[in-house]
Amino acid sequence: MLVHTRVFSLEKDFLLKDHVIDGTPFVPFVMMLEELVNVGSSTRLSSSVSVSLNEIVSQENDFCFSEGINSDSNKRATELIDVVLSLPIMLRKGRAREISTVSKADLLMLTDAAGNEIIHGKHENSSLSKMVNCVSNELKKYYSIFNLHNNLNDINGIVDTNSYTIKLSEAKVLLSFNRDALYPNFFFHGPSLQADFSILEYCASGAFIEISGLPSRYKDEPHVVAGDLSLQAAALFAISRRNVNLLPLSCTSYSRIDDFPKEIQKLFVYIFEGSTGYNIICFVRTENITNDLYKPIMFWNGLKFTEMSAQPGDSAKKIISKINGIPLIPH
Repeated sequence: MLVHTRVFSLEKDFLLKDHVIDGTPFVPFVMMLEELVNVGSSTRLSSSVSVSLNEIVSQENDFCFSEGINSDSNKRATELIDVVLSLPIMLRKGRAREISTVSKADLLMLTDAAGNEIIHGKHENSSLSKMVNCVSNELKKYYSIFNLHNNLNDINGIVDTNSYTIKLSEAKVLLSFNRDALYPNFFFHGPSLQADFSILEYCASGAFIEISGLPSRYKDEPHVVAGDLSLQAAALFAISRRNVNLLPLSCTSYSRIDDFPKEIQKLFVYIFEGSTGYNIICFVRTENITNDLYKPIMFWNGLKFTEMSAQPGDSAKKIISKINGIPLIPH
C-alpha cells in the first residue's frame, strides 16, 4: 500500500482562488483526478506497446483509424476508470487541507485527515492505442447522432510520426460568448479558469464548442485548466437545454495523453449525451493550422453530474434564448 500526502492551500494552489462557491474555495474535480493520476503513474509499468496513427479514412459514411504499432514507450495515455466522488474538498475560511492519496494495487483513493473517502478510482496501465480506439468509437457515435457524415468527405489520410492527429472539416461559428457574458452569469470561476466560448455545432444531444482566450497561467496547471474548461463547456450545453447547471459526480473513464501540451491557443470540445452519461473529447489545434489538424488530448466517458438549478438572471436568460435560437441539426 502506498500513501501520499498533499496539502491544498490558497498560497500554493493559485487555481483555488478562482474556484470559489459562495465564498468557499473548492478543489476542482479535475485537480482531484490528477492527484490520483500522479500516484497511479508512479506505480504503473514503465513501458508498453503504444500506437501512432497512420491514417484516417472515410468509408461508407463513417470513418475509422488505421493504426500502426510501434514500441515507443513515451507515447502514452493515462487512464482512470470507475471514478466516484463522495465528498468535496472545501477550504473553509481559506484554511489549508491535508489530503492523503491511498494506493492499493490498482485502486486509488483520496481521504481526509479523519479517513473519510473523498474520491476513488482505478488506475489502468494504458497507452495511446486504447485512447485512439476510444476516441474513434466516440466520434463515430457523434457523427451518427448529429448526422454530419458530409463533414467526413474532407477527411484525408494524415501521418504524424510523433503523435496522432485528426483532420476535421472547418466548422462555422454559430454563436460566440466572451467571458464577460459568461462570468458570473453562468459560472463561478475566476480569471485563471475563464475563457471565451464559441458554438460551432449544436443539436439536442450535444455540441461542438471552441474555447479561446485561455488564461495566461494555463501552462502552470495544463491538465486542470483544460479539464475544467471542458466541464464548463458541458455545463453551458446543459444549461441551454434543461436550465440546470452541472457539478461533476462520477465518470466511467478519464483519459489524457501524458505528453500534454503547455502552450495552447484554443481548445475544441465535442460534448454529447451517451447511454451512460456525457462523453467529452477535448482537442487542440496543431501548429499546421492550414491543414486543420487537431490532436485529441483528453477524453471523458460516462461522465455524470449532480444537477442544480441554474436560476439565471436576465442577462443569462438572453444567452440561453440565443443558444436555443440556433437551428437544430437534424438527427
